[in-house]
Amino acid sequence: MAVPLLDLRAQHATIRDDVVGAMMKIVDDQAFILGPAVERLEEAVAELSNTKFAVGCANGTDAILLSLRALDVRHGDEVVTTPFTFFASAGGKPRSGSPQALASGSLAKAAPTTRAQARTLIV
Repeated sequence: MAVPLLDLRAQHATIRDDVVGAMMKIVDDQAFILGPAVERLEEAVAELSNTKFAVGCANGTDAILLSLRALDVRHGDEVVTTPFTFFASAGGKPRSGSPQALASGSLAKAAPTTRAQARTLIV
């Protein structure tokens, strides 16, 4: 028996009318980029995250890249991440110009002890 990777049919059925209505409003308004719907989404996500701001992104890779840029990760700064992750988690790091390393969970608990280590970002 084939088991689907992700099957959202049952969940979608309960919210379908709301989702289609909201999407059609965006289509009718031609407000695909930014606009009031995105502003409302960002405000709702910020509130749910208990933070002041949230930024809507096209995808997870862009979200990681923007985060790395906001942290001023530059060429030569090493970015360490877990090997147990979705491939997009690793995709934004090379675009930031930083080398990447996959590490075990024990490294994530390590504190930097040298200036060079302090420029290593654990994501």
